[in-house]
Amino acid sequence: MKILLSSPMKPFPSFKNGRDNLHHNYGNTTYGQDIFAIPTITHFHGLHLIAQNINAETTVLENPTEKIFIKELQNGYDVIGIYFVIPFFLKVLEMCHIARKLSPDSKILLGGPGVQCFSYSPGREDELLELVDGICRGEGVQFFRALLKEDVHRPIIQDLPLGGVMPFRCRFLRTYSPTLISTLGCTNSCEFCASSSFFGNRRIQLADPAQLFEAIKNYLIKYNNISSARLLDDNLLLDKEYVKELGHFIRNDPLCQERNFSYSTFANISAIDQYDCEELLMNGVNGLLIGVESKFVDRLSRNVKRKLKGKDLPKIFRTLTDFGICTEGSMILGWDFHDPENIFEDIEFYISLH
Repeated sequence: MKILLSSPMKPFPSFKNGRDNLHHNYGNTTYGQDIFAIPTITHFHGLHLIAQNINAETTVLENPTEKIFIKELQNGYDVIGIYFVIPFFLKVLEMCHIARKLSPDSKILLGGPGVQCFSYSPGREDELLELVDGICRGEGVQFFRALLKEDVHRPIIQDLPLGGVMPFRCRFLRTYSPTLISTLGCTNSCEFCASSSFFGNRRIQLADPAQLFEAIKNYLIKYNNISSARLLDDNLLLDKEYVKELGHFIRNDPLCQERNFSYSTFANISAIDQYDCEELLMNGVNGLLIGVESKFVDRLSRNVKRKLKGKDLPKIFRTLTDFGICTEGSMILGWDFHDPENIFEDIEFYISLH
């Protein structure tokens, strides 16, 4: 069986000023900072993870143009899988029309947080449903293994392509780091979170600490310039025993110590509150993406409020920074309670955390 896994086609949707609203670093977190805006190399890790963990001839296409996508379809695939998020809806609809026309015998499958559009109805969802043969709602490796009648419980390997950053837009300063996935999903059930909703408000572990460390070690052995990694887990710090066990492996490995290896990950305030900064550093944490959400905690929904209630965000950010732990905050604009006055108060509070 031949399988094609693809991300949506380029060009991607952008704002009226041409800004790429889907590029996390260059188009969002460092946007407008001139030479200090940071272009990054970002991969569709889920597609590569599936390809590496099924016993079928699989091709992965990242950001193909329409011309490249059409050319690839000529190779004849039994299954065409497309990953997307909701802003790509119309692109994926176009791709499915092309695939159905040029490869009518192929089975077309959709996956990724974008499939939630069939619940929230952005328009033309019925047209898309008529073109596809199946939808993956949840973890993709197990989905494809079940489709291929393989052992769905065998361990998942991770040898994903390296990502990287290019400071000052200078290719000579380009640095690379691996991305690894420990757990998918989150139990907080925040209403704005596609990941929490997509995985059914559950945490689905892909690798235990020993397996994750083995993948980290393989990167360090393979690349002599790697000293850090990004761990994809919406709330890694929630599981303190997991963090401690992973930290034990890192602290006691000679190669990790030689490289001064550390990692960044996602965390919410209530999970961070379980640790002191020395403990985070001791266990290998060097950077955190933290959900700030809003200054007006009492006006947030119950699920969002419970992770922020009673927490001194300015003190937490300041303390993490004082100990050398990089912090990046995220917030939501457009809450139902926002008005022309308090929305700017929320923005000023967010900026003050820097």
